[in-house]
Amino acid sequence: MRFSELLQKTYPQAYNVKWKASYAMRVEETQAEVFEIRDKAVTILQTDGEGVACFSNPNAERVEVIDFEHFVNLFTQSVKAGQGKKCDFILAPADHQGYIILNELSHLRKESLSQFREKNESGGKQEKSFLQLEFTINRLCKSKEIADRIDSTTRKIALFSVRLKKGNGDSKDSTSRSLETFLRPATEQETFIMCNKLPHEFTYVRLFYPNPFRLTEAMQ
Repeated sequence: MRFSELLQKTYPQAYNVKWKASYAMRVEETQAEVFEIRDKAVTILQTDGEGVACFSNPNAERVEVIDFEHFVNLFTQSVKAGQGKKCDFILAPADHQGYIILNELSHLRKESLSQFREKNESGGKQEKSFLQLEFTINRLCKSKEIADRIDSTTRKIALFSVRLKKGNGDSKDSTSRSLETFLRPATEQETFIMCNKLPHEFTYVRLFYPNPFRLTEAMQ
């Protein structure tokens, strides 16, 4: 059973709500060797250069991309099923259970990199992404069937995808330098993520566009 089918069948049951005929999941499928996705757009799959997250699919396997945020928001009749933190997308192979990727996206200007590290009452963006993905795992696994599927999956990835936009007058080099500075070890958020493990053996990964996440790596 495809993950989208499992989600539609068992998620509502886990929260004691019904799937209505008026509901429609946003799911797109691709076999492209390289593809990009974006949230809050008419289509999930984007043309080259327009996405926020990029994926490499060298074996040209069929991949489902599920708009999980949209799916959760369908359940307006239930606070627990339809409200609270959730990641943007779920990616899963259509023909096997080799991996599952929970994907949270962020699109921001380079000067906003400081938001990743600012320590305030609610934490920075990186810490928020970790908590968003953690909450998503727990939300999904309220369904025993989904939890069993996840536990039997070979590789589980909680992916935080970030795309930086240039500010006015920025060059490619200046954006790269800002990114290099940000990636230097430091911050309470890095410590927070290193000291906290995600449920069900998910691995937290942060990746900056246009670096692609290789789906074949997800199966190692």
